[in-house]
Amino acid sequence: IIAATILFVRLDPYKMASGVYRQGKFLLPEVNKLIYHEDGKTATISVVFNKREKALSIRTNGKSDASIMMDPSIGTPSDEATMILSGAIPMGINPYAKNAAVIGLGSGLTSHTLLSNSLLERVDTIEIEEKIVEGAKKFGSRVELVFKDPRSNIYIDDAKTFFSTYNKKYDIIVSEPSNPWVSGVAGLFSEEFYHLVKRHLSENGLLVQWLQLYEIDLDLVASVLKAVSLSFSDFVIYAPTNSDILIVAKGNGPVPNVEPGLFDAPETLRLLRSVYVNGIQDIEARKIADKTSMSRFLDTFSIDANSDYYPVLDQNAARSRFLQINVRDILTLSGAPLPITEMLAKSIPSWDNTEVTPAPFFSKIQAIFLAMAVRDYSLYGSFNERYRDIPTEIRQNAEILRRFFYDCGFLTRSKRKE
Repeated sequence: IIAATILFVRLDPYKMASGVYRQGKFLLPEVNKLIYHEDGKTATISVVFNKREKALSIRTNGKSDASIMMDPSIGTPSDEATMILSGAIPMGINPYAKNAAVIGLGSGLTSHTLLSNSLLERVDTIEIEEKIVEGAKKFGSRVELVFKDPRSNIYIDDAKTFFSTYNKKYDIIVSEPSNPWVSGVAGLFSEEFYHLVKRHLSENGLLVQWLQLYEIDLDLVASVLKAVSLSFSDFVIYAPTNSDILIVAKGNGPVPNVEPGLFDAPETLRLLRSVYVNGIQDIEARKIADKTSMSRFLDTFSIDANSDYYPVLDQNAARSRFLQINVRDILTLSGAPLPITEMLAKSIPSWDNTEVTPAPFFSKIQAIFLAMAVRDYSLYGSFNERYRDIPTEIRQNAEILRRFFYDCGFLTRSKRKE
């Protein structure tokens, strides 16, 4: 059997890198180019270049874990916003941070973003699979600080083992493992893991936990938030895209707001601008809720906090993936007509005039931008250059709204016609 396999069986690397179990599609050589494909100790790692989109993705057993547009002039995939903001937001909240740790290398863009801040003295990246490190090097200059900056250190180790062995404390820990339905990953979203992480944070240290909103149900999201709540005194949920959230948690006291100094570092600013983040409001607009506004909501779920001893996430995540469930509706909490989350958190914006940058991969930001267009037209009677791409329907509605406010005879004439 062994001899027959060696002589006659030919394994197609394109098929092996396709991950057909997830979307039922093969990688086509005419559309994709396989840059790297190696079997590691824990997984098979592939790096694939999409010729049409000019995007490079790194895959674990065929599942894409990160994607970067190699030609920025074409556009920016939502993955980049998640990875960049995972590193940038905690730096803005804790501007005095000196060291950071990243769980899961992926493409390397999160570690690269942290290293773009010259104030950080050390960034440790913990990756369990060595072949991921080899594959990430294919992203070249987009993540070069991870491999060239002397402040960067990569450890091939399990995250729990790493923290227990080295016993270091960090000002920032970013946890970006794979999706929780992947075997063995759900343990990095557990109550026990968060207890461990908290012990390795400095006094004002922050944990940033990535979690997807696709292939998961609301009960499982609640189980993760409950697990975080048991270890951390406060957390704030940010949404970098329509498909992901970042849970920023602090062990002692409330999570502060992002400081404007984040935009002072030139390389960090360049990275943020590449994902349509030009100022504080662009980050604050991505805030969904905090622990105060979510605590009562979480109490309505009967599911327990995810735990190593009660692994509700591990047992149910695969079912959610198979059923293609998503919980993107959670993002509407911050966009409801009644400002529920602001009222519960007793917070109001610190600015008088809203100015955000529209992002194609986040519908809430787009909605805010359209509201800005209607506001400005109502005030000034015209759309300036930045609103050149506003849909015709919005333009027409803005004109009607302005007439109601400024043309005293418009409403009277409308009633006469009726």
